Amino acid sequence: MGILILRSSAVAQSSAPAWFEAATEKVWGEATSNTIRDVLPDPLPTNGEAEIATGWTGAWFDAVNREYGCTGNGGHDGYGGNETYSVLVGSETPAWRRLSDPSSTSGGDATRNGPGTYGDGKMRASHNSHSTVFAKGRVWIPGMWGMTGSGTNGTTAVWSWDRSSLGTGPFPVSAAESPYAHHGFGWETVPGGDYSFEGGAAWYDPIAETVYRIVQFCNEKGGWSVDIADPENPIITGIDWAFGGNPFGDACGAPIIEDATHRWMVMLSEFEERLWILDLNDIADDWVQQTTTGTGKWTGGNGCVYHPPSRKLLVYDYNEGATIHALTVPTNPKTADDTEWVWSTVSNGTGGITPADPASNPNGVYGKFQLCPDMGNGQGCLFMFNSIDNPLYYYKLPVGAV
Repeated sequence: MGILILRSSAVAQSSAPAWFEAATEKVWGEATSNTIRDVLPDPLPTNGEAEIATGWTGAWFDAVNREYGCTGNGGHDGYGGNETYSVLVGSETPAWRRLSDPSSTSGGDATRNGPGTYGDGKMRASHNSHSTVFAKGRVWIPGMWGMTGSGTNGTTAVWSWDRSSLGTGPFPVSAAESPYAHHGFGWETVPGGDYSFEGGAAWYDPIAETVYRIVQFCNEKGGWSVDIADPENPIITGIDWAFGGNPFGDACGAPIIEDATHRWMVMLSEFEERLWILDLNDIADDWVQQTTTGTGKWTGGNGCVYHPPSRKLLVYDYNEGATIHALTVPTNPKTADDTEWVWSTVSNGTGGITPADPASNPNGVYGKFQLCPDMGNGQGCLFMFNSIDNPLYYYKLPVGAV
């Protein structure tokens, strides 16, 4: 006789947890008492598990259920586990947990612009840096680079992991139950030569219900969109963004700036320390470059989020310890001059801790720096992790501007 497992739906919380209410504003603290190492699979699918954090990897955040997570972190010739980990930061006792078991890393297809599968048909682990986003109840991975066991091969393959289908558990689900889906390709064929899938970023536009992806080197066929109005049947469209050289080298995330009637995507690039702006109301008008005023934080691998109450981009680099940098966003990001894009440093509160030694993760925070816009009391909170041996860290934001 088979066993029927009923999974209840995740329910959004309506108030802030006591630990957050009691936390001091504008200082770092530890959100969890455990670490990812405490919940690793046994046996491991491969060695190199530290690369869940250190392997040019990112994370995602579900703002409705206040859940921070990472999916398929690893890649290259390092860790191959495609499991998912998460923390319900809105709970009274946040803790790391493993939501799914990893696939066997044997077999599959890791060829350039192939599907990026293991032998069981599930997605391979990869360096997902800034290219994992959460939307419509799913984790979206719209393209991968440095797939496990592939050398440096990347692909425009679009995948999702259906978090909503698992509800509140029980966890972890088996590898066979892990809800991966392959939806197609950004481009069925890609250029040769120096066309590369490395780096770049992905972002979600909730107004258009579309996930966008751009690659780091894009002399042609540099991006694609995924219309997820129907998440079961997304519509993928190639966008022929074309730039010479490496304009998005070590991009620092891709936050969306949203006003009542307009949306812009803003990307910081270490290359020549420039901002790249895309008008999401008129994508055909293409990208424009901007420069800034003040001492910026352009190090490759930074994390970057947009904080609406401040109208600022918040930027974090492991090498800065407890310091968070801020970049003021002008009224019209696309037409502003450099005197309107102004860098500053967030003034920290009293007390708190300094997140762990950056030497534990030399490859950068990338998308592991995430914003919860509302913890249930109108206040936002930043989250990030930098090692599988360290907790999830938090930074409580004020109700207003930082």
